[in-house]
Amino acid sequence: MLRRRFSEHLENVKMTSATSEGRAFFFHWLERDDIEKVERTWMNDCKVADGKTPILNSVDASISI
Repeated sequence: MLRRRFSEHLENVKMTSATSEGRAFFFHWLERDDIEKVERTWMNDCKVADGKTPILNSVDASISI
């Protein structure tokens, strides 16, 4: 699933172009069975740290903590 999502990002010009916050140049991931939970946790952490979801996430998939 993560490999598919990563490929979707790389194939989309909007996802690979520079944003107002810069441009990603390094990616790291771990294969996990609970990747959806991990992704939601990262989104929650981003909301707490930055006050908003990641800039390229058009859908807010975070959950209440």
